[in-house]
Amino acid sequence: DVEAVHASLLQTPLVLRLQDQSLMKLSPILLVGTVMGTLYVSFVWFYLPAAGFGVFSVPSVVFKATFVLAACSYHQGVATDPGAIPDAWSAEPGEERPALVLADHPDFLPLERKGDGVCWRYCRKEEKFKPDR
Repeated sequence: DVEAVHASLLQTPLVLRLQDQSLMKLSPILLVGTVMGTLYVSFVWFYLPAAGFGVFSVPSVVFKATFVLAACSYHQGVATDPGAIPDAWSAEPGEERPALVLADHPDFLPLERKGDGVCWRYCRKEEKFKPDR
């Protein structure tokens, strides 16, 4: 049934994540898709036949496999939620250490510090200390 397939395509993680976004926020995704599509068409439809390579030749298979892996990786990067800073890391900007370090994991010390090397990295938007990247 065509309508069932159409409805299932509208429920993919990428579509659900991007359905309420403006065109300005979608433009990087469209640009990457256009560049990747142009590279694929140029290589597979024009270069490979001109160079005398067949559809299942080594260069063709390597390129197509690499292209599929890159497309899947890009999809996962766009569709996956990046997560958030844990609530246990909330604190006031003046505090020296996150409560998580003091209470839950006394042995855990984040490696990344601010530019001066003394202060912990702090997110003013979420009002939490930033974990290591």
